[in-house]
Formats: sequence, C-alpha cells, structure tokens
Amino acid sequence: RQAAIGSSGRESMSNVTIDWCEENYAVSEHIAEFWNTVTSFFTIFPSILWFLQTAPIGSGAIPWLHLLCVLISAGSVTFHGTLTW
Repeated sequence: RQAAIGSSGRESMSNVTIDWCEENYAVSEHIAEFWNTVTSFFTIFPSILWFLQTAPIGSGAIPWLHLLCVLISAGSVTFHGTLTW
C-alpha cells in the first residue's frame, strides 16, 4: 500500500498505483475522488428504478442485469471514495 496525500494534507492508505481522473481529497477530506464518487452514486438509482419496473413483468434476465448495474455502481462508489480495491 502506498500513502496518498491530497491537497488537504490528509494522508490515506491506498493500494491503487495509478492516479485516475481528479486530485485526491481536493473537495472533501473524507472522499478521495469526490466527483467520481458522487456521479457513481447517482447511477445507482436509475438501475433500481428499472429493476422495479421490469421485474414484475418477468422479462427473463433483463431485471437481473439492472441489479448487476447497481452492484457495479456501488463498487465504483466504494473505489473512488476510498481508492482501495
């Protein structure tokens, strides 16, 4: 693990070797990549809504793909928020 230090001077233990899209801890001292975390968080809700709309119809695998999208979005929130995997 390597120590990542953001603009706030906060040190965080990260096991990510590549600095991705934005400066770490620039907006919040608690969230590593703030905007990536926020946008990933909001992608969870459409998938839940689509699941709730398609599950009663019984359209095969499609509703479960929406739940898979929820899982991927939750993983993205966790990754960008903590920079650990």
